[in-house]
Amino acid sequence: MININAKKLILALDIIVISAIVFIIFLIIGSKSFDRIAGEEKKYLKSAESSPAIEDENHENGLYTNPSEGPISQGTPVPKAPDSSETNQSTGSYLHLTDEEKYRGETWKKQPALKNRDAGDHKIAYITIDDGPSSKVTTRMLDTLKHYGVKATFFVLHHDGVDDIYKRIVDEGHTIGNHSYSHEYKKLYKEDNLESFKEDVTKNHEFIKSKTGIDAAVFRFPGGAMVRKTSLMDPRVNFLAEKGYTFYDWDVSTGDSDTGKAGKDKESLANNVLNNTRNRRKLVILMHDLANKSATADALPLIIEGLKEQGYIFDTVDHY
Repeated sequence: MININAKKLILALDIIVISAIVFIIFLIIGSKSFDRIAGEEKKYLKSAESSPAIEDENHENGLYTNPSEGPISQGTPVPKAPDSSETNQSTGSYLHLTDEEKYRGETWKKQPALKNRDAGDHKIAYITIDDGPSSKVTTRMLDTLKHYGVKATFFVLHHDGVDDIYKRIVDEGHTIGNHSYSHEYKKLYKEDNLESFKEDVTKNHEFIKSKTGIDAAVFRFPGGAMVRKTSLMDPRVNFLAEKGYTFYDWDVSTGDSDTGKAGKDKESLANNVLNNTRNRRKLVILMHDLANKSATADALPLIIEGLKEQGYIFDTVDHY
């Protein structure tokens, strides 16, 4: 009897030990899975903080209207990108969106062919400057670009009292582009109202021509095209193509219009670009030149010098 009870006790202990070992193994496996998920989440958050890519239009001067919008991945099916051989367009990226997730409508392939300049072994950076011109900031940026011998692309809006700056942009060899007349999202992106978009773009085209004599041929959508649904963008992209426009988003941003983002000093703005080039062969950079963007003007020399150190040369987007 004693022997039987001892055997039962030993068996029970064996079961307890085995159960404990199995439990510990599950804990280890679960912990590693949690660490992996947490690591990926941390990596995503870090990427979102360091790679701002969408303009936040809540400008400090209250100039524009900006309805709340989220990335295309929230509730909107992401269109599939065509094969890289089908397009030579520049694209931007919205935080964590991959190349396959960026906006590519059917009319994407109908854009006018771009000049593909042979840059040899160089990587090319395309500095693009939005929302100006302003007498306070744009003039400083032009001085900096002239000092370094760098050409940039200015996507301009309608502003009164700065006719000389529109002309200076062109006279100094930079490319001037259309960024819309009003920059009002409700007017430009209203569902089932393509006419308001056409009128706004055409109005700014004529305004630019009246100030510079140039028929602008490059366009940037306020807020970017890559975060909007295909059914909304295709008719607008098609209209631009019919008018001879090529549109451009961006690959990396200074983050100078991202509200709530810590660090608007020149070093932070420059690092947002320099730390996120990812050694791209062609790099389209977003920054702004409204009157309240003096820190961006301060950051421009750092960005140019830093990109040169990374092996980049500079050009305008019409040579992309």
